[in-house]
Amino acid sequence: ETLLARIDYNFTGLKGFVNLQSFYELGTGQEPKREFVYLEVTASQGIYAWNDYNNNGIKELNEFEISRYPDQAKYIKVFRPNNEFVKSNFTNINQTLSLNPATLLRGKESGVAKFVAKFSNITSLRINKKLLSGNGILFNPYQTSISESNLISQSSFIRNTLFYNRANPVFGMDFSVQKLGSKLLLTNGFDSRANEEKGIRIRWNFVRKSNFNLSLNRGTKDFSSQLFVERNYSITYYEAQPEFGYQFTTDLKATLKSKLKQQENLAVFGGEKTFNSSLGAELRYNLLKRGTLTSQFNFINNSFEGKNNTAIAYELLDGLQPGKNLTWGLGFQRTISNGIQLNFTYEGRKSNDVKAIHTGGVQVRAYF
Repeated sequence: ETLLARIDYNFTGLKGFVNLQSFYELGTGQEPKREFVYLEVTASQGIYAWNDYNNNGIKELNEFEISRYPDQAKYIKVFRPNNEFVKSNFTNINQTLSLNPATLLRGKESGVAKFVAKFSNITSLRINKKLLSGNGILFNPYQTSISESNLISQSSFIRNTLFYNRANPVFGMDFSVQKLGSKLLLTNGFDSRANEEKGIRIRWNFVRKSNFNLSLNRGTKDFSSQLFVERNYSITYYEAQPEFGYQFTTDLKATLKSKLKQQENLAVFGGEKTFNSSLGAELRYNLLKRGTLTSQFNFINNSFEGKNNTAIAYELLDGLQPGKNLTWGLGFQRTISNGIQLNFTYEGRKSNDVKAIHTGGVQVRAYF
């Protein structure tokens, strides 16, 4: 016997000042205990990379990371079926709330009204939960503090963005706060992740045909595994990303990018520290009736303190090495005929004391 209930609700009021889209679902079912393995596939066709952290030549479950580069993406995660099922109840909610004061203040002449009308706000919320059925159905979709003895899986995402001058083509800014979390019951215990970030983004097109963006972010990244405790971390980071682009012609655009990022892991988990700095350039050129050509080049310097050949180091260094690193790439995209698109890609990277790695690919897409 199963139960499934669902409610969709959309609301617009106050002349469009408030707009709410809401989806709520609950039900019952069965859930297998999850056990997974990693299978090797053709290079660039997978998602995960294998790093032999203990140099024993054995592919162990705690040695796989989400790959940053296509040549390392040689493995996929496959959940292996088993005969252990548990009865479960689930609750899902997905909501988006938009506030747009300009719809209420349109036509107002006062300075305060014009200033307030430049603001708008969007809030997004998504929570998915699965519980053991012996504890009844949890009707409250917002309740996330659940004991591990009752929980099967849980994921949550909330993001709020306050915009200023969102529609202005010259100047605008926005402030965002977001929080993500997930918890999954495996046969060997729980794996948990939590990310929280606050950031401000400023765009200013102070020169004709140009665009300038600046992003400033602060956040934390946490991971906890009940079985592989050596992979646990709690990283605090600060990040600044300036970017300047110039449109020389309708077909040619160049962009200069820079990134500064400081990260530190809690001392109880190892205390690793890194300061990542990068400088890069991108070029985009549209060939009339032939396609689009893109190129990029980046210089990245990683100042790192800690053990290098670990899962935490891979996370902090984005799959590169301490010291100086170079990455580059070329791409060409062309529509051959109606519904058929051809893509050529090439990527390369070079780190200290490591040979350059080159990766190329060809892809054909057909749209029906």
